[in-house]
Amino acid sequence: MSVQKCTTLESEKEKSKWAKLLFYPPISNSIRKVFARHNLKTANYSSNKIKSLLGSTKDKIPEIQKSGIYKITCDDCPFVYIGQTIRSIQERYKEHDYHFRFCHSEKSSVAKHRHETGHKITQADNLSLLHQVIDNRQIDAYETLFIHKEKSPLMNADFGPIQFSSLFKLV
Repeated sequence: MSVQKCTTLESEKEKSKWAKLLFYPPISNSIRKVFARHNLKTANYSSNKIKSLLGSTKDKIPEIQKSGIYKITCDDCPFVYIGQTIRSIQERYKEHDYHFRFCHSEKSSVAKHRHETGHKITQADNLSLLHQVIDNRQIDAYETLFIHKEKSPLMNADFGPIQFSSLFKLV
């Protein structure tokens, strides 16, 4: 009785070797023929995927509605404020504006700068997201990093929540 009748296992055959090649019509068939002479089978693939043609199906979230590290620049001088928020930067800007309008300068460095100088700061031109932070455990480190990297004079009252770390002296 032969082995093939007693088992469902296939007998060992010479395994085919495969090569994956980017499909390029002018030369793909020529390469396939050369590989076949050396007992190599080829499989072609394309770099054009339907996904790349369609793009994203998600709506883009405007930067002003994202959270993270933000920058507010003064209209009338080179001073900037760098802060953090886990809400949208637009909501956080409204809080700075509220503190200015109701004379709570002790609660906002931006409001304090506006009261002391009489300068104007508008949201449309002067609010920008520097870095979107997904993991809120990292937000203090990112804020401190961006404050230390800033070259313009700062409205900030301090140099960030982790200001005494020796790592920021490297920046």
